[in-house]
Amino acid sequence: MASINTIIVEEDIYDLLYTEGILSGWNAFIGRMPDSDTDELNNCISINSYSGYSVQSNFIQRPNFQILIRHESYETGRAKTQKILDFLMNYGECLQYEFSINGHHYPLLIPMMTVPEDLGVDERNRQIFSINFSSVAEEDDNTVLDVNGEFVLDSNGEVIYDTISEAIDG
Repeated sequence: MASINTIIVEEDIYDLLYTEGILSGWNAFIGRMPDSDTDELNNCISINSYSGYSVQSNFIQRPNFQILIRHESYETGRAKTQKILDFLMNYGECLQYEFSINGHHYPLLIPMMTVPEDLGVDERNRQIFSINFSSVAEEDDNTVLDVNGEFVLDSNGEVIYDTISEAIDG
C-alpha cells in the first residue's frame, strides 16, 4: 500500500508557474517575501500555503494557497497578479483542468476570488496584491482504498494503482 505524505502545494504551484514562464523576470519565493534596504526586492512574488479543509478520505488533500505580489507600480503589480489569476483559473482553458506536477495530481483548483485583492501599500510605498485558491490534490500513483481501508479492485481482481480521480471517473 502506498503511504500518504503531505503535499507541499506552494512548491508545486511555484514549479508550475516557473515552468510556464509566469515568474520570469520577477524575484519569486516560496513561503516568504523578503525585503532589503536596496530596491532589488521591490518587485517580487511569494507563494504561500494556508490552512486547508480537513478531509476524511484516503490520500486526497485540500490545500489552500495564496500568492502575494509586491511591486512599486500599481499598474504593473495589478497586471501581473491578474495574469497569474487568469493563468490558474483558465489553465488549459477550463477551470477544472487536471494537471500533475512533482508527483502530485491536481484535479481541481478553485479560485477564491475573480479579481486580485488590493492589500494597499507597505511602509516603502510598494503596492501589494493577493490571490487565494483552494485545491484538491493527491499523490500520483496511489493504491486506491475504499472507505473501509480495503484495496479497490478492477473487474479482473487487480488492485487499482492510479490517481484516485481517474479511478473514480473511469
